[in-house]
Amino acid sequence: MARHGCSLFVVLVALAAASAAPAPQPLPLHPASSELPLAELAAQRGFVLPPRKPLAEVAVDGTVTGAQGFPFGMADPQPPQRARGPRQREHGGTRAKRAADDVYDETRLPTSVVPTRYTVVMAPNLASGEFFGSTDIYLNVLEATSRIVLHGSPDIAFSQVQIFKYSAEQNRFDENGEARFVPLGRYDDADRLVVDLERQLVAGQHYLLRFPLFGSRLRSDLKGFYLSTYMDHDRHTHFLATTQFEPTAARYAFPCFDEPSLKARFKILIEHDRSLSAKSNMPEISRNNISLAIARTEFDETLPMSTYLLAWVVSDLENIAADAAGNFRTWGRSSLLSPRSAYLANTVGPKALQLLEELTGIPYALPKVDQFAIPDFEAGAMENWGLVTFKESYLLETEDTSIRIREFIATTVCHELGHQWTGNLVTLDWWSNTWLNEGFATYFENVICDKIFPEWNLMDKFVTDNVHAAIANDVLPGQVAMSSPVTTTGAIADKFDHISYKKGGSVLRMFEHILGTTTFKKAINRYLSENAFGSGSPDLLFRAMNAEAALSGPSLPPGADFATMARSWTEQAGVPVVTVTRNAERGTATITQEQFLYGTPDDEQAMLWYVPIPEVVTASTGDWTKTAPARWLTPDAPTIADLEIAASANEWIAVNPQQTGYYLVNYDPANWRLLQQALKAERSAAAWKAGIQALAFLRDRLAITEAAQALRAFVRQITADAFDAVGFEAERSPSVEDTAKDEERYLRRLVASQACYGGNEKCIRGAEAAVQTAQHDYSRAPADTRDAAFCYAVQNSARTSARILEMYMSAKVSTEKAQYAAALACTRGYGSLESLLDSILNGQGYPRPTATDLRVLINAILSQWDNHKFMLAYFQKRSYEIESFAGSGFFFSLLTALIKDARSEDELVEIDRFMAKTYPDPAMAAKVEQLLDATRKGLEWNRRHYAEVSQWLFAATDTGPVSPPTAPTLRPTEGPPTRPPPRTTTTITTTTVATTTAKAKGAAGRATGVATILLPSLLAVLLLRIMDLNA
Repeated sequence: MARHGCSLFVVLVALAAASAAPAPQPLPLHPASSELPLAELAAQRGFVLPPRKPLAEVAVDGTVTGAQGFPFGMADPQPPQRARGPRQREHGGTRAKRAADDVYDETRLPTSVVPTRYTVVMAPNLASGEFFGSTDIYLNVLEATSRIVLHGSPDIAFSQVQIFKYSAEQNRFDENGEARFVPLGRYDDADRLVVDLERQLVAGQHYLLRFPLFGSRLRSDLKGFYLSTYMDHDRHTHFLATTQFEPTAARYAFPCFDEPSLKARFKILIEHDRSLSAKSNMPEISRNNISLAIARTEFDETLPMSTYLLAWVVSDLENIAADAAGNFRTWGRSSLLSPRSAYLANTVGPKALQLLEELTGIPYALPKVDQFAIPDFEAGAMENWGLVTFKESYLLETEDTSIRIREFIATTVCHELGHQWTGNLVTLDWWSNTWLNEGFATYFENVICDKIFPEWNLMDKFVTDNVHAAIANDVLPGQVAMSSPVTTTGAIADKFDHISYKKGGSVLRMFEHILGTTTFKKAINRYLSENAFGSGSPDLLFRAMNAEAALSGPSLPPGADFATMARSWTEQAGVPVVTVTRNAERGTATITQEQFLYGTPDDEQAMLWYVPIPEVVTASTGDWTKTAPARWLTPDAPTIADLEIAASANEWIAVNPQQTGYYLVNYDPANWRLLQQALKAERSAAAWKAGIQALAFLRDRLAITEAAQALRAFVRQITADAFDAVGFEAERSPSVEDTAKDEERYLRRLVASQACYGGNEKCIRGAEAAVQTAQHDYSRAPADTRDAAFCYAVQNSARTSARILEMYMSAKVSTEKAQYAAALACTRGYGSLESLLDSILNGQGYPRPTATDLRVLINAILSQWDNHKFMLAYFQKRSYEIESFAGSGFFFSLLTALIKDARSEDELVEIDRFMAKTYPDPAMAAKVEQLLDATRKGLEWNRRHYAEVSQWLFAATDTGPVSPPTAPTLRPTEGPPTRPPPRTTTTITTTTVATTTAKAKGAAGRATGVATILLPSLLAVLLLRIMDLNA
């Protein structure tokens, strides 16, 4: 592990150590007369654990997601999501200082006491699923109080609570009267512990709050301290216990002040089965056998850190060291862990640490890194300081790992190690600013991994994976800003979204190009150095950037400092669209900004930004590297008029090269026509990722209309050359060390599924051959094109479809059965699907089919757009049986999906009539009407653009009439809606044709200069010209 001197850093460590700890030394962990394991101590005292809670049903079983943009068989161009998933968004206020007895406000803890040090003993019993614990918390008192409020779970039972006061004269802690728990009412915040004290705590003094014994069950929801299992080759079940505390789950394991700014030092001890090992954030300093069956492992004390970053793992997992020193290790179960599977993790990790040290100018703070592949892990990965945990498939590479996941493993390692600086060393002050953690980590994952694997072209992909994805979410109605207030635990969970991750990373990348890379690095170093082992905030970050900007003199907006400019991006939601209108005769252009909106906002209040405008790129200069701002659009001056452009009327111009600025660009029709010619020979995977996203938009709106076949023909045309270049399958699987063909693999994965969707005969033959070679075994097919192979082989071969049905019926493992169900859903032999659904509803087969079988199969069927009409007809035929078999919750979820996926008014009328006749209940009728109204609003694009787009497709592919077809979404009593005059004859479809005709003549390559500007242009055109919603 790289180590190098840094005098400032050493001083900061010393200062943090001096300020974080109280003068006294910790008390003994147990009374001096007792060295019993906690479990034995609990047994002696007759300690009773809370009753075990029933396991909750897996949510996905009762949810129907409906048609998917990228269902089974269609390669998703986006990487897996790090964000934790959408919820019903909640909002709340900011922190305010409160009286010490205001304990039932869920917002924040009172500020009268702060922790400085913990001693935490945990004793899990993996066989019984229980654990016992003991915690000492050392406190500094800021305000006199007779009440302590901290976090704890109602699922934890406590024996007692004690309070001690430090005596400077005796250099020890003495009892300080009685302490007792205050019972909480049913409507109070259940995650609080309230301790009332007989004697008031004195401001400025040191105290110790002791919880000598507590216990609970190891959780089953993958939060807090939870139990995980795996099965070995001999089908023996192995147990392990691990933690997931972010954002608010440390309280589920032990009593603590569970807020990110309340940092302290932690001394961790684990009592565990002697046959297992225990690991935590810091290195092990001792392991002693304290009984015939139990060992106690003690770890070095941590540096000051937040509770959510604590971690420990008790397991029989094995490890492979990345180097001889053994300071960097990757852990996993023996059946998965090998030098090959750990190659990426152990190669990327140490290199990433070194590069992060160089970028930040600050060495890694801890003496080791352990990376654990956990069998049951919900978060994807978690940056616990010194002990990083991962979902197994996101850390260990196997023969089944696709190129998409291979890249994701590497970038995830870089992401989590980036957190060791931004998140761990300097931690967000409160969850309102989650982007300070996740935005920086998103930035690091791409910048650092791009240096390790430049052949992957990750900074090209950054635009589609992050900037485009962020913008698509940021323009949604009701979206919140990067910095937005949160109070409840639910609202905190909401902050782990595309705005914090992807917009945060995109805006930080923009700041880099505003300041320049050298100044940006200096600003990061200043921010981290000045706040090491403490909390960060947007104001502190902007102060550091402002200071470095003043020294280096980058171009900032007139009359504004860096912080003023930056807040226009972090404190308001939304995206600006910059419109460039050329005057060819005068050789000038007008550039103006406005907020991109889905229609007109309710409050009529549009927002403006400080928008950096680099030098305009022209066809003759072709210099895409000048990304520093040459001029600004500001809230006070949102337009630049008559800007001189050194380009002839026949040359294209481009604004926002590499889309370093977080905004959309729209051009006049003439410039669009010039730009679209520039991508005719583009063959980068990044350009295809953007094009496929645009195609998905069209497919989702045309898939069940009469234009569907024309769209397939169009896709077949534009993918033909690219598919010929890469084929369906590589000649052989490359070695894990060989990355030279990775970008070609990525392009093949994207193009093959599109070519097969379009009906490319070579692709379909390749799919059938791959399935035959794999002997219809899903796990043996090529990883990159496996889904496409099974989907399109089933769709085009009755024999293959019949064989996959046999595999489905004989599958014993639920995941395997779900894979074959997904493949069967690709069939167009609806008779077989109907028979399979009937057999499940009729309870036929062995073992007897379950409600889960029905839910999984219906979800698979509905994920394919082409199956919508079949499933709607089947629903009307057997709705009673579906509700009876799978439950009313699933029934209504299925109805919701069918309504949401409707693409014509006729279908909506059909559903309305069926429900009114079959389910006349007024409450149900009201729900159905609400769903129907929401879907009708979503059909606006079809009403406005279907005729024009379908006409273009029919003409371009020679598959149908050239005259405009009738739009399928008009109500029977209505005439065609009034359309505004079209802006231009160059619609998105023509732009998409040019942009996505990425004719790969050989292996995939880096995006060309023009591609770097047209990648964002694809999204701009998609939003501004097809939707035409702000016309």
